[in-house]
Amino acid sequence: CGRATKSGLFATFDAFYRDMFGIDESGTKRAAAKRATLIDMGVLAADMETSALLAASNSLGVACASLCLCTVNATTHEKLSRASLRVGESDMFKAALRGLTAA
Repeated sequence: CGRATKSGLFATFDAFYRDMFGIDESGTKRAAAKRATLIDMGVLAADMETSALLAASNSLGVACASLCLCTVNATTHEKLSRASLRVGESDMFKAALRGLTAA
């Protein structure tokens, strides 16, 4: 697709918004500390699904991949624009299809 991509570590949370953004002042401080720790560990992004998919695929003995598009900057809370989201989702869908049909 010609777009910049990154491969790397993802953190997965079952309480994503609480763990990554906080809902009150103490939660916001805790989330900021958690983000700093993750950054220090080389984690590029966080989501709610990837670890469950990888654990299930490992248990079932099947191949699995996770393509993720970062839609919110955890530090600034800036959201990806609708236009960028549409393009990103389209690019990921095309990449997934290419991957599935390349075998």
